[in-house]
Amino acid sequence: AHSEESRMRVDRTRYLAARQDLAAKTTLREEHLLAMRITKHQGGIAATEFDDVVGSLLKRSVAKGTPIQPEDLAS
Repeated sequence: AHSEESRMRVDRTRYLAARQDLAAKTTLREEHLLAMRITKHQGGIAATEFDDVVGSLLKRSVAKGTPIQPEDLAS
């Protein structure tokens, strides 16, 4: 049987987050993003989507260290 702690450790993956405070209408560049290990329930955009996110326009501001959510990006 797996303990709750080990299940939580397995349930972590890397998500894209803001490397710095980013203003709304920023066009995302590589230097704006970092991959953070957070729990899945916090959600966000998987780090594997990095290339798709670079060049996207932010609809709203995102604070440094905050996971970027799909709804933060203009479609």
